[in-house]
Amino acid sequence: VSDVLPAVHAVFSSWHTPRARTYRELHGIAHGGGTAVVVQAMVLGDRDQDSGAGVAFSRDPGTGQRTPYGEILFGRRGTAVVDGTSVTRPLSDLERLPAVWAALRAALDRLERHYRDVCHVEFTVESGRLWFLQVRAGGLVGAAAIRAAVDLADEGLISRRTAVDRISAHDLAAARTPRARA
Repeated sequence: VSDVLPAVHAVFSSWHTPRARTYRELHGIAHGGGTAVVVQAMVLGDRDQDSGAGVAFSRDPGTGQRTPYGEILFGRRGTAVVDGTSVTRPLSDLERLPAVWAALRAALDRLERHYRDVCHVEFTVESGRLWFLQVRAGGLVGAAAIRAAVDLADEGLISRRTAVDRISAHDLAAARTPRARA
């Protein structure tokens, strides 16, 4: 903690610099507001062989089935997962780190119960320890959205009325349209 204190002090002190005062005056910002500092841990998916980065859904976004779905890259940072420059592995490859796999599955279940919705997460594993970077609603569509809404109601996480409200006309139309066969 003591190694971040100089940085925190510098941010707070910057509020009073001539440049900051001029900026506030040019943009009509009051001088009495103050500033804030966010201190966060940095975790690296490329630290060692027990590190990586990935994305996961609490349910399969293609079917709505209650099974974790996503992808992971071992030995890489999160940008490599989403920028398309690397070939990802199925999320189930995380089974090679049993404690992390169990922690991810438990966390996805807990998040779903808390938010009462399918969740989509971005995560990093650093030296065998799981870190969540972001959590948001899964955004399933079509038959997957319908199945997830029905299942969440059947599981008692949402009411039948909420399940019906979550299903859009677009979801119904997409569910009726046969998928193109490869």
